[in-house]
Amino acid sequence: MIVDRKVFYQRYRAIFGALSQSQVGGFEAFFDFWDSRSVLTDKRWLAYALATAFHETGRRMQAVREGFCDSDACSVRAVTRLFNQGRISRNYALPHANGNSYFGRGFVQLTHGFNYKRSGQSIGLGNQLYDMPDLALEAETSVKITFVGMLIGSFTGKRLEDYFTDGKSDWKNARKIINGLDKATLIGGYGKSFVGCIEYKPRVDAVPDPDPNPFAETPPPATGLDPSDATAILAEIDRLKKLVEDLSGISGGPAHRAPPPPPDADTVFLPADVQRPDRDPNAWSDVLLEGAAPERVLSYEEYLSLPDDPADATE
Repeated sequence: MIVDRKVFYQRYRAIFGALSQSQVGGFEAFFDFWDSRSVLTDKRWLAYALATAFHETGRRMQAVREGFCDSDACSVRAVTRLFNQGRISRNYALPHANGNSYFGRGFVQLTHGFNYKRSGQSIGLGNQLYDMPDLALEAETSVKITFVGMLIGSFTGKRLEDYFTDGKSDWKNARKIINGLDKATLIGGYGKSFVGCIEYKPRVDAVPDPDPNPFAETPPPATGLDPSDATAILAEIDRLKKLVEDLSGISGGPAHRAPPPPPDADTVFLPADVQRPDRDPNAWSDVLLEGAAPERVLSYEEYLSLPDDPADATE
């Protein structure tokens, strides 16, 4: 079974509003990992991983630097500012002896050098993640960091199976997998919403049936011509040659046609299974957007000031 992505996006839109293409890309990275591991089946585990990424990235669903910064220097300044304001007890962005800073990166905002070492080893990268921490900004790598860390408990020692079992769904305390009970109610609420968006559908593996007789002679395609009528066959060959020549003369021929113009900045390419056949495949799908603007992502200050209980939020 795999995630029915069309259903997910439809239900997401009904709860959270429209999606940007970058958000779709982030969700797709999570679904690709999940669908490729047949042992992962508990919707709550996927939903809580999505909820964590949704919160930690300020709803962007992109593997971001801390402070939602465009550069390492900007992230170092953001963490240093928090330290100077007394909001954190340690400036973990200070460079190590190798010159690298281990501020938050990725979907889960991995921090501290020892976590980079541990996570890198757990996903098969050895010390590469510690040596090159920006690897955590690659979507595929960051998704692996997120899932593996939450499955085996490499972040805090707590695992998904500690909070989601046959007899228990502890959406609040599951936050201990990542960071104590920081924003636990808020993130648990996201998880409950996401689990309601997730449905499975059968996996369709396009494996052709084996040929019962692979050595049998393949019959020639039917042409409607009498094989003994050489004149008719030659005439058909001439007709086909003329057709090819005519087609090759259109706009310089298929191999020489000018490439299509680049898409506009607003053009969005959506996963094939959320396209509608009666819509331009390069346009926003109404499955995601019709009648709504993409949800605004959070600034870093808004992210830091989010209430733990969504009921405490003010419009």
